[in-house]
Amino acid sequence: MDNQGLLINRMQEGVITCFRCMDVDSVPNSPGIYAWYQIAGIGEADWDKENDLRNLLIDFTRSKSNIEMNVLIKGIFNAEYEGHVSDNTTEYLTKILKGSGYGEGAGDEYGLDDISVYEKKRAPKLQLSMKINESRKILSNILNLATPIFSAPIYVGVAKKLGDRLKSHVNALDTYEEYRDYITKFLETEDQYYNEFDKILAQRLFKLNIMRDSLRIWTLDLNAMFPERDTLELREIAEGAEWLINRWNRPPLGRR
Repeated sequence: MDNQGLLINRMQEGVITCFRCMDVDSVPNSPGIYAWYQIAGIGEADWDKENDLRNLLIDFTRSKSNIEMNVLIKGIFNAEYEGHVSDNTTEYLTKILKGSGYGEGAGDEYGLDDISVYEKKRAPKLQLSMKINESRKILSNILNLATPIFSAPIYVGVAKKLGDRLKSHVNALDTYEEYRDYITKFLETEDQYYNEFDKILAQRLFKLNIMRDSLRIWTLDLNAMFPERDTLELREIAEGAEWLINRWNRPPLGRR
């Protein structure tokens, strides 16, 4: 059986399942691995008007790309340089998505003189798609269906009890959402706490303004896959697999 047939069988058997945040109460308490994905969720009201689609894609890009890191560079004679860096992809793509022109030399038009020839060829094609209503519809459908098949997870985790772990993630996210205004004002006035507000997944989602409706959670239920094996044994193996999967994919909201 090829991988496609195996995947379909595993989904039918309940080994691999996709959940929304509102459905985590139905996740079984089995050992397994889980992955979070962010979906674009583009509807007809979004692609019907060009500016609405552009603004939605800009917001989506910002939530996916604005990942910050602390860096430490070591030089000669034990010199060390520390800093805080941000992903410039956000600003780069925002310039493209805000642009209104297309055609040869479009890279210069967006103030992106130094981008590659490949980028200068592809960016104008995106602009052309934005101009035509039917093209926006097709583009939106492609982007909606890109997750998870053509998208990397934003977070991968492992759990002895999948249901309990996912409920704890979602409950924390709901709590932060309930007090969003208060927490946002606090972090804006207390700079020393902003970088520390990064300990758990819910805090990282909150800072990127990623709402629960735009999240999907895929689970790999190892009890359903190997019902004859001991739960503790499955958990140990799952931890090793999760360690490797995270290092293969380096999901942006993973362990700091």
